Amino acid sequence: IAVDPWFLVASAPQAARLVRTAREVNDRKAVHTEARIGSLLESAPNAKVALLGLAFKPDIDDFRESPALEIAAGLAATHGERLL
Repeated sequence: IAVDPWFLVASAPQAARLVRTAREVNDRKAVHTEARIGSLLESAPNAKVALLGLAFKPDIDDFRESPALEIAAGLAATHGERLL
């Protein structure tokens, strides 16, 4: 699969329906994960959370394109005082 599967979808929309669906599901995972962590924090008022491993791939320090950044930013905006 191409580095950016959206190129495949754009070039052949009818032939890339599975790729489109997979990308749409993947693209929503960060929102789902943030909401899930937020719910857990709301159910445990004294809990703190540490966000580890924000890089896109293991053993690198490159944060570009990392979905974890969206999660961290959203949690910082809504639960910043509870992040370690």
